[in-house]
Amino acid sequence: VTQVLSTYLDRYPKDTYVPEIQELLVDSYLTSRNFKGALELLEKNRNYANKTTYQKVAFFRGMELFLEGDYAETVDVLDRAIKSDADALFTARARYWKAEASFLLNRFDEALVEYIRFQQSQLASSTAEYKDLDYNLGYTYFKLKDYNSAIPYFGRYKSGTAAKEKVDDALVRLGDCYFATSKYDRAIDAYADYISGNGREKDYAAFQKAVSYGFTGRNSTKLAELNSFITTYPASTLKDDVLFELGNSYIRENREQEGLRAYADLVSSYSGSKLVPQALLRQGLVHYNANRNQEALTKFSSVVDKYPNSQEAIQAVNTAKLVYMDMGRVNEYAAWVRNLDFVEVSDAELDNATFESAEKQDIEGRTAAAIRGYETYISDFPSGLHIVDAHFKLAQLYFSEGNQEKALTSFTYVADRGGSEYYEQALTRVCELLLAKEDVAAAMEYLSRLEESADITQNRTYARQNLMKGYYEQKNYGKTLEYAEKVLNSEGIDDRIKSDANIMIARSAMSTSDEITAEEAYGKVLKIASGSLAAEALYFDAYFKQKKGALEKSNISVQKLAREYAIYKEWGGKGLIVMAQNFYALGDAFQATYILESVISNFSQFPEIESKARQELALIKSKEAEKNASVDTGEN
Repeated sequence: VTQVLSTYLDRYPKDTYVPEIQELLVDSYLTSRNFKGALELLEKNRNYANKTTYQKVAFFRGMELFLEGDYAETVDVLDRAIKSDADALFTARARYWKAEASFLLNRFDEALVEYIRFQQSQLASSTAEYKDLDYNLGYTYFKLKDYNSAIPYFGRYKSGTAAKEKVDDALVRLGDCYFATSKYDRAIDAYADYISGNGREKDYAAFQKAVSYGFTGRNSTKLAELNSFITTYPASTLKDDVLFELGNSYIRENREQEGLRAYADLVSSYSGSKLVPQALLRQGLVHYNANRNQEALTKFSSVVDKYPNSQEAIQAVNTAKLVYMDMGRVNEYAAWVRNLDFVEVSDAELDNATFESAEKQDIEGRTAAAIRGYETYISDFPSGLHIVDAHFKLAQLYFSEGNQEKALTSFTYVADRGGSEYYEQALTRVCELLLAKEDVAAAMEYLSRLEESADITQNRTYARQNLMKGYYEQKNYGKTLEYAEKVLNSEGIDDRIKSDANIMIARSAMSTSDEITAEEAYGKVLKIASGSLAAEALYFDAYFKQKKGALEKSNISVQKLAREYAIYKEWGGKGLIVMAQNFYALGDAFQATYILESVISNFSQFPEIESKARQELALIKSKEAEKNASVDTGEN
């Protein structure tokens, strides 16, 4: 319809019916929910519709882009809806979703401005979005590290009637805000309230609560809470943090042996933890302060041998020097340190000065100068004291400047070294950059490492999600299904991630001819998905209904696909072929032929679909010719 009306306007631009045709053209786009096409049309021809219609088209196109995850484009399109400002309700809603998209782009200052403008709108409280405004404002201030401003919003939201999962999250974030602003007693109360519920971060809240007791001077209570954590949350990813804090707290209480035991448990049970070098160093310092010099040297040597490029290794070398001096064995220290390639003792001062100069440029926002400074440091001190820090900070700058290849090199350096505070961040970035350049084979190794070592739940879920997709791309359908189940069992995943996992299950099942599993998975996708995944699931809904002989119901699914997901032409074309098959099976050869001829005429950009339509049409014509021949023979 849209093509016919467009052609008419092109051929007869001065016809008396042009205004009516223009209105019909806009309506045809809206009826088929093709907001992309409608917006493109109205951008070229603003006189085709009034400002209210243009604003609504821009708003709904913005929402489509948001659901597709194209947040930068979402911001641009919703900004057009806001500037149109024809309908105050849609202006308010557009501000809210522009804020949401800006937040997801980590543009927190921009998000805050739009959330506040939404809040100031007279119609804001009448919208469905309003119920989550306090939560979103709280999170935006939280991301901006303006914790005092976040507190009242989280406080109001956790006392409201919103979804339990978000209320629980607001409560634990309220605890974090109190913690960050040194209001430890209030933080303890917030974390305790959260722990008494059924939230997913109970182990995190319990750890933060214990640490808060320490900051209020109640070290004995902190010890009791940390020991309780170990028995209550034995599988927590924070257990290494707990053991480290436990060791520190025992040492502060002069309970030396218990402290050393906690550090030893951390080292032996969590060898991949970034806290292991610190625990070994702390053991060495405890021995040194107790005049057990040989035991101290053993621990310092262990730090140096296992984590030669860490800050803890530098501190271990410096403290070992004092131990050797106390023991009158300085010559042994000199012989030892000469074999350490990461320490250039005579150049240490220059090393620090070079790094600090680059870091100063970085802090002051002089990006180009900072990049040059870090590059100089890495070149001049390839085994320097700050080599891991320099690579990571340089990688961050490369990344922010869009130089992904150089960013990947430095992030990979940090990820391959391991044992630093930047390890998980660097590992995540390596995965992202390798996937962005479609080097799936290389990414798989780093994704596996990220899954194994991640402390942050979202990073572990991200690793599993992309391992799932990687195995699917490699046609390893068994592993695809395994990781899809891991993703679905992950905590706190949203419908988009659930859709991705179920679509992988469905596609893998179809690839292995397990249509029972595929049908079940596509059914789950259909309930929660949007965009192209929903279109795909709806097509297969029609396909499976056809296979069961429910031809009318199959046609209804195809009609819904054509009506609500017209923008996804590939699935629409496939659906029309299913509909044609259904009509022919129902005895309507004319309708089947008409549909197939329409597909052949309108889907030439999809050769596979066009070819399939021609095959089906040829088959129908052949069968109809046989029928006609049979009738003619009977008459003769």
